[in-house]
Amino acid sequence: MKPEDAGIEFIEQPQEEASTSALQSLKDIDWGRFVTKNLLFIVWLTMLGVVYIANRYHSERIARQTVALKAEVNELRAESITTANQLMYLSRQSVVSSLAKDKGLTVEEAVKPPYILKK
Repeated sequence: MKPEDAGIEFIEQPQEEASTSALQSLKDIDWGRFVTKNLLFIVWLTMLGVVYIANRYHSERIARQTVALKAEVNELRAESITTANQLMYLSRQSVVSSLAKDKGLTVEEAVKPPYILKK
């Protein structure tokens, strides 16, 4: 049994009319009333966008500062190691005595080892 035999009629709507009706309904919207009705939501979306952009700039600035500070820490660490090595070299007894002779100081090396005074 066919649907036509049962008394059912099918109405086909052309596809072009459906798409033009959607465009027509967008044209029929009263945009002034739509904006004033949803103004709070539009302002909220705008502020959310501004906060999102500001957060992105802030995180990029922090990342650049982190890279710069890591480079500075590496440089200072190398300088610290170099200074510590120089100090260790200059504090050796043989170097101190040779520097004292070069400066003309009358400092002599101890012949006897140091001893502890007891009461």
